[in-house]
Amino acid sequence: MRPVPRLSRHARERMAEMGITEKEVSEIIHHFEQSWKTTKYGASRTTYQKGSVAVVVQHEGKYGEFIVTVLERTQEAYERKNGASPDS
Repeated sequence: MRPVPRLSRHARERMAEMGITEKEVSEIIHHFEQSWKTTKYGASRTTYQKGSVAVVVQHEGKYGEFIVTVLERTQEAYERKNGASPDS
């Protein structure tokens, strides 16, 4: 199993808000239910989803590979626990 990419400060904050551990993030990345390339959050990113949680990974770029954010999936949309969408 390949190592989990390093975590951004934002990803760590989101994990703390959601009560998710690094072990759980690793489980999502390595044993995801579905994944997809995304350009919504920037180029060279993949979202890995398992259950109600998704992890967005930046694969290339100035800072190399890292976990950008951790999101909660609610009714086919990703939202912060307080109900604000990532785009607001």
